[in-house]
Amino acid sequence: MVVSHFILDGLVHVAGLPILGESSPKLGLGLWRNMPVELALETLLTLGCVVLYLRFIGPGAPATARYGIPIFMLLLTAATWSPLAATTPPSPAQLIPGWIGMPVIFGVLVYALDRRHAGAAYE
Repeated sequence: MVVSHFILDGLVHVAGLPILGESSPKLGLGLWRNMPVELALETLLTLGCVVLYLRFIGPGAPATARYGIPIFMLLLTAATWSPLAATTPPSPAQLIPGWIGMPVIFGVLVYALDRRHAGAAYE
């Protein structure tokens, strides 16, 4: 996940991601400067991951996994696009609780939707 995150960061951040330390060349295509393009890329990646997930779990998976995960990803994608409608950017004080709480809440929700496969991964 770290490698894929670094690659995706290289696509969206402005040039400033060091390859091997502060004195090394900096990467970044700066797609954040064009949010619709950046969000479209994220949406395509999410769609691809949902398709792979559905192929992985197979047709015999519980309905909560077959339908719940794609619906959850659709809602999450819609939430990702919502900043385009904002007239002013949120303050750091508004963002910090979400940065801390949302990964926990989303992780618990996804685990609840697909407990069977999550438990099987540890067997």
